[in-house]
Amino acid sequence: MGICPAMSARSVTVVLGLVTIFIGLFASRPLWHTDLWDHVNYGRFILQSGVPETEPLLELTENTPFVSTAWLSQVGMATLAGTPALGLPGLQFIHGLLVVIGCTGVGLIVFRRSCSAIFSVIAYCIFVAVNWQQLIVIRPQLVGVACYCLTFAALHTGLANQRMGKIWLGFLFLFWANCHGSFAMGLVLIALTTAGQFFDAAIRARNIFASLRTRRWTATALVMVVCVSVVTINPFGIRIYAEVLRVGRHPNIATMYEWDPMTLQMKQGQAMAVATIVLIALMAWTPRRLRLQEILPLLVTGGLAIWSARMVNWYAPLAAGSIGIHGAAVYHRFSHRSAAENPPRRKLWTAVNGGLLIAAFVCSSLGIQTFFGNSENPETFLSPQTPVDVTQFLATADDLPPGLTLAPAEWAGYMMHHAGDRVKPFANLHVHVIPPHIWQEYIKLIIGTAGWNERLQLYDINTVIVDKLRYPLLAKLAIRNGTYDCVFDDQQASVFVRRPATTPDR
Repeated sequence: MGICPAMSARSVTVVLGLVTIFIGLFASRPLWHTDLWDHVNYGRFILQSGVPETEPLLELTENTPFVSTAWLSQVGMATLAGTPALGLPGLQFIHGLLVVIGCTGVGLIVFRRSCSAIFSVIAYCIFVAVNWQQLIVIRPQLVGVACYCLTFAALHTGLANQRMGKIWLGFLFLFWANCHGSFAMGLVLIALTTAGQFFDAAIRARNIFASLRTRRWTATALVMVVCVSVVTINPFGIRIYAEVLRVGRHPNIATMYEWDPMTLQMKQGQAMAVATIVLIALMAWTPRRLRLQEILPLLVTGGLAIWSARMVNWYAPLAAGSIGIHGAAVYHRFSHRSAAENPPRRKLWTAVNGGLLIAAFVCSSLGIQTFFGNSENPETFLSPQTPVDVTQFLATADDLPPGLTLAPAEWAGYMMHHAGDRVKPFANLHVHVIPPHIWQEYIKLIIGTAGWNERLQLYDINTVIVDKLRYPLLAKLAIRNGTYDCVFDDQQASVFVRRPATTPDR
């Protein structure tokens, strides 16, 4: 596949599309609460006390080994959340920026391979559409997705074969390994690309031994060696590899719906199916030669996405890039236009692009806060599902009893951050550090299975917080229990506290 010789004035289309996504979808999108606040809480603890060896926030996980592969992302999120000039708009801005970086990686590959800005825009729109369910949640995984897309771009634009490209990828993986455990998928991508290049060379030479002397795959293999080495530079050293494997096999993960196998009943499953059908059709019609270095990563990551919906993160960029490249090739084939036509650069377009980027910042929540002051209602930056009112009650109530709190794990992080020690959740969404038997007890408690009252007493749970939309049965159970009083109730949540024990009169 050829490489476009120079960036053109038409690249303004790419920038314009990125700006549209940046402003319209992410940089001003309300922050989804489920993962965000747990990571902020761990980041705040690390800033105060350093990287812990055991789980530091949950009482029932004392002495549980804690290898935080996302420690640097957590520190960054806590720093943003705790800085008055940044705060929630700063988190929104970083959310949008990470998505744009991922889109840039995908769009850059298509533009460099096809000289088509339009198909670059189409490619990153497909990437966002297929990966939408994963991109809307702000969490350290987004750093991994952005780094993955940049790695994809480096491998397929020739950067990885250059000396400075190898150095750049080394620093990228050093950063990535301290931000999220998904660096392992980056290594898988490099390994599959290397294997594909090796067999492509063998097929061209019709001699597998002749392919051993091919520079391209050996250069990529050297990149692999560099990246495998640098990821061990982290607070946990080589243990980080074992931790990534442990998390993937952790039994608690099996209870999380987003780790379920991909099905056509899921919206992201439908998007993935449509993208895959389009990709297969384009590959059948494309005038470009299909290579194993492209097909192998698609097959492996596609299979992983079917096995677990969470893995669509690593299939979506590859599929979108291939659709853009082959879509442009098919278009040029049937329209009889040359992909090499490329208008010269113009300084005017550089100024236009700069103006668009400035406009993107000004129109984002962070830009509005920077130029016009802080919002009087910070709750506007949060998703409607965030348990704001019930947490405000917990933060100000004077008569909450001591002991553990049964609260939805999805709410635990926000409540711990904003209500402090008044809330001691039974569990949070860091399920991979919670012992399996404790997590199973949480599931039995939150869905109200048989023996519910006995479990409340066993774990000294004196406060029960009910998500009325997801777990309405709990409110009925708390009322039937007879030893709990409802002290808060609105459309979203109810709070029940155990009555103090009374001494009978003699």
